[in-house]
Amino acid sequence: MAVDPTVESLVEFPNLAAAAAIKVGDLVYWDSTNLRLAKSNATDSTKPAEYVVVSGRAAANGDTVGVSKRAIFSDADLTLTLTSGFYQNPLYLHTTAGEFNQTKPTGAGNLEQVVGRPLSATRYEISLKDPYVHTLLMAYSGVTGTAGPQGTGADMGIGLLAINDAVHYAARTPQNAVKLLRAEVSYGDMGSAQIATGTTWSFTVDSGRNDDAYNAVTDSIAAAEVPALSALDDVGVLDISAAFNATNIIQPGRMLELRILKVAEAAVNQDPSVFCVMLSYLCV
Repeated sequence: MAVDPTVESLVEFPNLAAAAAIKVGDLVYWDSTNLRLAKSNATDSTKPAEYVVVSGRAAANGDTVGVSKRAIFSDADLTLTLTSGFYQNPLYLHTTAGEFNQTKPTGAGNLEQVVGRPLSATRYEISLKDPYVHTLLMAYSGVTGTAGPQGTGADMGIGLLAINDAVHYAARTPQNAVKLLRAEVSYGDMGSAQIATGTTWSFTVDSGRNDDAYNAVTDSIAAAEVPALSALDDVGVLDISAAFNATNIIQPGRMLELRILKVAEAAVNQDPSVFCVMLSYLCV
């Protein structure tokens, strides 16, 4: 832009220190010490825009600027597209640091964050909402060994009958996800024997294996004891978040594949039945 955009209105804002050159209209995030320019590329997909700069100009590290989560700007240098309905042509965080675009980021792993809307060809609103939790279920995608659908009624699930039986699940990380908060598997018995101490599973996560734009990343829990159930037909929940901790396992749009393998069992017929796998993401 030839000149900085003009702020027409805004919600109350704080003054914060910047880590580099920042100007009015820039989209920024707070790194716990300073403001930095936000961008949607895969390297920075965990750092969404949190504020827009509304006053001041930082020329060097330590300079302060005013920021807000919501403001209306006018900029004569812009030619925004506006059709019926303000959100038909939303503004997205750009892969260029600090900027927005009306085209969704298309690069692999790029964060898809809506940051505002056009009001006319030269006026726009930046509205940065607080992150929210989005929960999805991984889809059942197959079995190996003798594992398979078992039971009737309340006992239905994917039974892991023998050592080295496995069930597989798949999911795609939402394009606007910045972090995985929790991963958990729900399980029960198959109606014939209560799960006791001594049953062990392993969990292996492959990320990006079916995406040519990435080198596949793998993480795992080698052996996790399945908590015993207090009664027959009870339901247990096991936190398996540690299997998703490797760098770049969680990136926007990336495919995840999970294998749950039966490593050991407490006794014959104590066969756990996997009900579902739930992933909770922080999204913008």
